[in-house]
Amino acid sequence: MPLVRWLNAALFGAVLLPATAFVLVGWWTYEQALQASHDTVVRRADLVYQHARRTFDVAEKLTLEAALLTTGNDDVIRRHESDVRQRLSDMLLGVPSVVNLNVWDAMAVPVVRSDRAIDPTVTVIDRSYFTRQAAEDRGFDLSEVLKGRQTGRELFNLTHRRPAADGRFNGIVAVSLNPEYFRDYYRAILAQNTDVESISLVRTDGDLLARWPVPATGTTHVAADSPSLEAIRSGESSGVVYGRVGGSGEPRVAAFRRVEELPVYVVVSFSQAALMSGWVRTMGIVGAMALPITLLLIAVTAIARRRVQLEQQAQLDLHEQTRLRAASEKSVLEAHRRETLSTLTAGVAHDFNNLLAILTNSLHIQNVRHPEHASEPQNAAMRRAVQSGTRLTRQLLSLTRRQTLRPEVIDLRTWLPEIEELLRTTLGRSIALSVDVASNLPPVLVDAAELELALVNLAVNAKHAQPHGGVFVVNADGMVEGGKKLVTLSARDEGHGIPSDILGRVSEPFFTTKERGSGSGLGLNQVRGVAEAAGGELRIESAVGQGTTVRLILPAADVGPDGAAGSDETQGADRAGGSGGSDRSGESDAVTGAVEPKLVSSTAVGRKFHGHVLVAEDNDDVAAATIALIASLGLKVTRAVNADDALRVLRTPQLGDDIGFLLTDAVMPGAMGGVELAMTVRGERPRLPVTVITGYAENVQSALDAKLDVVHKPLALEDLMTRLQGAFGAA
Repeated sequence: MPLVRWLNAALFGAVLLPATAFVLVGWWTYEQALQASHDTVVRRADLVYQHARRTFDVAEKLTLEAALLTTGNDDVIRRHESDVRQRLSDMLLGVPSVVNLNVWDAMAVPVVRSDRAIDPTVTVIDRSYFTRQAAEDRGFDLSEVLKGRQTGRELFNLTHRRPAADGRFNGIVAVSLNPEYFRDYYRAILAQNTDVESISLVRTDGDLLARWPVPATGTTHVAADSPSLEAIRSGESSGVVYGRVGGSGEPRVAAFRRVEELPVYVVVSFSQAALMSGWVRTMGIVGAMALPITLLLIAVTAIARRRVQLEQQAQLDLHEQTRLRAASEKSVLEAHRRETLSTLTAGVAHDFNNLLAILTNSLHIQNVRHPEHASEPQNAAMRRAVQSGTRLTRQLLSLTRRQTLRPEVIDLRTWLPEIEELLRTTLGRSIALSVDVASNLPPVLVDAAELELALVNLAVNAKHAQPHGGVFVVNADGMVEGGKKLVTLSARDEGHGIPSDILGRVSEPFFTTKERGSGSGLGLNQVRGVAEAAGGELRIESAVGQGTTVRLILPAADVGPDGAAGSDETQGADRAGGSGGSDRSGESDAVTGAVEPKLVSSTAVGRKFHGHVLVAEDNDDVAAATIALIASLGLKVTRAVNADDALRVLRTPQLGDDIGFLLTDAVMPGAMGGVELAMTVRGERPRLPVTVITGYAENVQSALDAKLDVVHKPLALEDLMTRLQGAFGAA
C-alpha cells in the first residue's frame, strides 16, 4: 500500500537523517578537538623546553667560564686550589640546578672542584663522558645519570673540553646537574596541568636523565617501542607523535623537542583519552539531545505503521517494551541499593569493631583489677554481648561480600566425579573432558564451593582457548615436597597457550588475554586465592601452540579418627598468627572476621611481663583501653597517634631502642597507614615483633601478601599474651 511504503520511507529517514547529522557533527568537532589537543601538546612542550634551555644555557656558561678560569698550568692551579675553588663556588651561588663543578686534566686526575678540596686518588678515567671527550671534541656533551664518587649524589654531567694552545686534549670541565631539580619542576607542571601524563628529559640514545612521574619499574631508558624514541633516533628536532606504549595499549600523544646543540630532548606525554575527553563530553551532550528526538520520530512513525497493519499488535508490543523497561530500571535500582547497603554495612562493621575492642579490653582490665568479680553474672553477660557483637560483625562483612571461608575435609576421589557433569556442561560438546584421580589420594582441607568455582573458571578458560574443540583433562595425584604430603590438582588443555612474557601476570586481578567483553580477568586470580587460602600455591605451565597446564598444590589434610582435620598446618587458617609475621593464620583473621573473646584464666590474668610496648592507634578510646590492658600486664606503654609519630619514637635514641614490641592499627590518618608502618619497621628493625590489628578485612590484603602478623579487632587477651610471651617472655 502507498501509505505503508510512505511510512517505511519516513521510518528510514527518522533513523538515517539524525544518524547522518550526528556523524557529520562528530567528524567536524573531532577535527577541531584534534587540532586543539595538538596545540595544547605543543604549548606544554614549549614550556618545558624553555625551562630546559634556560637551565642548560646557565650550565654552558658556567662550563666556559670555568674553562677560562682554569686555563694554564695545572700544577699552578693546584697550588692555588683554595682560591680557584672559592671562585668556582661563587659562580654557583643562586644556581639550584647545579650540584658542583669539576675540572679534570688529560689523565682524568682532578685539578679543582667547587665544593671541596680535591682528592688526587679519585679518577674518572673509566667514565664514558670523559672517554668520549678524550676521543674527540664533542663540544658540549651530556653523560648518563650516575652516582658521584665523591658526593654520593645522583647527577649527570654537562662536559666540555678544556682549551689548549696546541690543540691537544687538555682534560674536561664537568658541570654536575641535579636530576631532582628537573623532576621538581616537572612535578609542578603535572600538578597544574592534569592533562599531562609524564614529562621526560631524554638523551638521543634513549637514556632518561629525569622524568616525572618516576618510572615504577625503576627503568632508566625509554621503552623501545616508544614512538617518540623512534622520532628522536631518526634525527627529528621536534614534533608530535601518536602511538601505544607498553602492554596497556592505551593511545598516547607525545610532543618532543631537542635542546639545540645538545644531545638531549624534552618529551611531554599525554593520554589521548584525557585530551579528547572534552570532545567525548560534547558528543555525549549532542547524543543525549538528539536521541530522544530521534526515538520520538521512530516511535511515532513505527506506531503509525503498525496501526495501519495491525493496531492491536502494536499495542501489545508497546506494553511489552514498557514492561521490559520497568524491569530493567528495577534491576538497576536494586543493584544500586545493594551496593549502597554493602558500603554502609562495611563502614558500620569497621566502627563496630572499634567499639568491641574498647569493650573487651576494658572488661579484661576490670578482671585484672578486680579478679574477685570475674565470675559474676554481669561479667559473663558482657562477655556474651561481645561474642554476639563479634558474630554480628561477621554477618555484616558477609553482607558486603567478604564471606567467611568454610574449609572442610574433601576426598577428591569421590568429590571430583560428582562435579564432572557440571564441568561437561561448562565446556560444551566440542571439548572432551577426562577426569583421573589417584586411588590412594589423601583428602584436602579446602572450601568446597570455592574449589568448585575454581575448576569451573579453568574450564571456561579452556573453552576460550579451544574455540574449535579440544580436550580438558583434570588429574588429581599425591606428591611429597620438602618433607610435606601434598595433593596436586591439575587442569590441562591443548589450546593456543600463553606467551612467556605475560605468563607471570595471568593470575593478577583484572588481567586477561581475552577479547574485550569476554572476561573480567578474575578467574585465575580466584583460583590462586583458593590455593593460597588452603595453604598451597598455584603453578602454571604453558607454551604457545601447545596448551596450558594449571596446578593447584594443596596440603594433604591430617584426618583424625573422627574424620576431622587435625594438622596444625591445615588448620593454620583458623587461629591467630604468631609474632614473627610470616604465619598465614593472620590471613584467616582478616577473612573470617573478629576473634571470639574468651574467659581468661586466673593464671593468665596474673601473668606479668617486663618490657616496653609501642601502641600506634589514632582512636583515643581504643588507645586508652589497649594501653590500660597492656600496662596491667606489667609493661611500659608509649602511644603514637599515627605512623609518622610511631616512626619518630622508634628512631629516637634510647627511647626507640627500648621498644620491644609494636602493636599498630591498620588504618590511621596521614600518608602512611599501619600496614606501611609495619613494612617500614620490618626493613629498619627486622627483629622487632610487629602485630597489625584491624577492624575491616579489606584494608589488610597488602599486609597478608607481605606475610605480616595480622589480627582482627577485638584482639583476644590470649592472642595478645601469646605475642607478648614471644616478645618479652613471662616474668
